[in-house]
Amino acid sequence: MTIRGYFPSQHEYEILLDIALYRLLSVELLHKLGHGTPETIRKALRMLRRQCLVGSTAPSTKPAPEKAEVGTPHLFWLSPKGDRTLNELHGHRVAIGATRRFGKDNEIEHRLGIVAIHMAFRAWAKATGKRDISFVCDFEPGSPGRGKVTTIRYNKQEATPGGLIKTAASYLPDGYARFAFPDPTLPPQLMVVEFERGGGRGDLSMFFRGRKNRPPKLDGIREAAEHDVVEQAKALGSPAPYLIVFGTEETRDRALNGRWPDRGAEVWRRFFIKSLPEIEAEGADFQNGWWRVDGSRRDLYAGR
Repeated sequence: MTIRGYFPSQHEYEILLDIALYRLLSVELLHKLGHGTPETIRKALRMLRRQCLVGSTAPSTKPAPEKAEVGTPHLFWLSPKGDRTLNELHGHRVAIGATRRFGKDNEIEHRLGIVAIHMAFRAWAKATGKRDISFVCDFEPGSPGRGKVTTIRYNKQEATPGGLIKTAASYLPDGYARFAFPDPTLPPQLMVVEFERGGGRGDLSMFFRGRKNRPPKLDGIREAAEHDVVEQAKALGSPAPYLIVFGTEETRDRALNGRWPDRGAEVWRRFFIKSLPEIEAEGADFQNGWWRVDGSRRDLYAGR
């Protein structure tokens, strides 16, 4: 492989492909993906950064990015030059690069959690012979600021003293996972993905109660499920399951054991809940052992 005098090794090339696929990766996540030891991964990333094929939150001056991360992990993403390189190597578009900026550490941790969910979903889908696998997250390249590519805009009816009126609304999930079963007679499937950390302190007040002029996050998710806004936007016939992943087992337990509203509502039958440690555990099966709002546990797509 030759691009304007640069000869990436096979190891560097494979890392570049996974960075393009998952949008954002850390050294730890690249290690989980089987790209070698943290030391060999850092060496490859140094070369990719030197060639300007990836961007990073790691500092460009000392301490150098090859040093072990302290605190919030460094992120790596495909740069516009990396985009051009991969597409030139393949002869057609296979990747989209980006120029990214990050705010607080909480934003980095939130995005790493979504990537971890994506990795677990894709590993399960590939291992079980699923077809047409894709995952779209809210920080896709080309979605700066609040213009998220996952945004679904819809109209809803609201009761007023003068009667029902239509108002514009939007739903911004953290991601969509899509696939088809090996059996081609079965319809395509879509899962809505939400990751909730509660910030650095695991505070679930915004998720359940909201703040002044900001309704609870769960209310928006529930409304989207009750009105099938995802299915209508994606032309999907069957109801999509909602996967709610909490940052820790402790926040998952607090969510399930205390604050969940109107537990008997029919809509919650579409909700499947886990913690991120459950998703990432060695040997974990992405399909199995999801919690339900009523305290029971069930597998996704049971019987298929």
